[in-house]
Amino acid sequence: MTETAITKTGPNFNEKFNLLPTAPNIAPSSVNVNALRQEIYEITIDLGGTITAEHGIGLSKIDYLNMALEPGQIDIMKKIKRIFDPKNILNPGKIFPD
Repeated sequence: MTETAITKTGPNFNEKFNLLPTAPNIAPSSVNVNALRQEIYEITIDLGGTITAEHGIGLSKIDYLNMALEPGQIDIMKKIKRIFDPKNILNPGKIFPD
């Protein structure tokens, strides 16, 4: 892993971290962001935290939803979506593929 600067933001009890590459000889585009994110999310979940927040999973974390929730929980979310949006007109395909 490259050297990083970790900046913390967020009011109240929401901890949000930004990871910024700091090694001068490493271009930000060469950092494996997905591997880094997965490692951070695994640690967060292992410590009893969550990768979601008050606004939901967010588009950037869709690929990691299965890490955070059990299959049954995801099924319930899909059922709720179908109940409130039976015609799939609200953000079609955003979180759950059609």
